[in-house]
Amino acid sequence: MTTIDQSGNKHVLDTASVVPLQAAPPGLEAEEKGDANADADHSGLDPHVWLDPLNMITIADAMTDRLAAARPDEAAQFRTNLASLTASLKNLDGDYRTGLARCSTTTFITTHAAFAYMAREYGLTQIGITGIDPDEQPSPARIAAIQAAAKQHKITTIFYETLVSPAVAKSIAGDLGLRTDVLDPIEGITPQSRGTDYLAIMQSNLTALRTANGCS
Repeated sequence: MTTIDQSGNKHVLDTASVVPLQAAPPGLEAEEKGDANADADHSGLDPHVWLDPLNMITIADAMTDRLAAARPDEAAQFRTNLASLTASLKNLDGDYRTGLARCSTTTFITTHAAFAYMAREYGLTQIGITGIDPDEQPSPARIAAIQAAAKQHKITTIFYETLVSPAVAKSIAGDLGLRTDVLDPIEGITPQSRGTDYLAIMQSNLTALRTANGCS
């Protein structure tokens, strides 16, 4: 029985049923051993589908269908709201495509490897200091590998997020004389977030990526 089944809610949407989850990056131990085929207990599936605006359009469309079926008297308003949201998400997608089309480097380093869907959609390469679990702690060997990758790809910035300690990112950046900045996986909004909603924070993430990667 799934968590959704256990909730007891009658009207639910499992977003994985409309946007299939992709395999998460290997865990740190698997990466260090060179095991690209880490088992599911170690790598599992990556839930961060919302960081690709096109996935959000698919999810919003499916959610609107569910809402309209549950409350048919309000279906017209749901459709109107969907049209507005879809237009905003398409504009966001266009901003990412244009903004990340010409960059000095297409690789970025972040503490939490949450950005694979976004990176895949816009031609970027994510290197995570930790894996899909933000609470993982990198080994000295992993930190050395990150430092080597930063030099190889001419990285200017090590990214961290608002809900996890930036200590590791700042330590690596300090050792290499690099900057740090926020790349937000939008797992929670706090007073420190660079925006009060999804669209604003995604725009902030785009600005941070463009600056770090020398995009024109």
